[in-house]
Amino acid sequence: MEIVIIYASSDLVLYKEVKCEAIFLPHQRYITLVDHNIQYPISNIQYPSMGLSGKLVSQIDIKCDGDVFHEIFRERPHHISGMTPHNIQNCDLHEGQWGTVGSVIYWNYTHDGKEKVAKEIIEAIDEEKKSVTFKVIEGDLMELYKTFKLTVHVDTNGDDNLVTWTLEYEKLSEDVPDPHTLMEFCLNVTKDIEKHHVPHLHNQ
Repeated sequence: MEIVIIYASSDLVLYKEVKCEAIFLPHQRYITLVDHNIQYPISNIQYPSMGLSGKLVSQIDIKCDGDVFHEIFRERPHHISGMTPHNIQNCDLHEGQWGTVGSVIYWNYTHDGKEKVAKEIIEAIDEEKKSVTFKVIEGDLMELYKTFKLTVHVDTNGDDNLVTWTLEYEKLSEDVPDPHTLMEFCLNVTKDIEKHHVPHLHNQ
């Protein structure tokens, strides 16, 4: 499978792109380049576009409790605005109950310097894999994309917790950019949630 690997230094400043045949196992922390015997750490992976459809995957280590992180997105997303108010201003329940598949939630958030909204349905919750999938059904993203899904997954291994974000989308036209800045937004939200639960990180 040919993919584009975009990886970065720990401060997410230095980026490099590599096109090659590669082996990637989901939730793994590195990718192996075929015929090169090289392993690159994963920051972002962009799968090859098929027409207007695309997929981005990004991983980030967190120092806070992975089970707590999953529980926040599963049934307490309305608490996130208190952890990252400059990114997310509000999250309301429109239908159903918190933490249940089929419930509908409404976000007010700031992305690319603009105030935006998104109505999402919780499409799937996997307790074993600690993942939640949100499907966008209304809002600013629907002006650019025909479909848009976000999945947040947490791998827990003692103090070693890895958050994986997956964005799956279909653009309305070829002129629509891939949602790299939204992926950066998700990573920044993740870091703020981590800092909220591990206060000493604010001083680093």
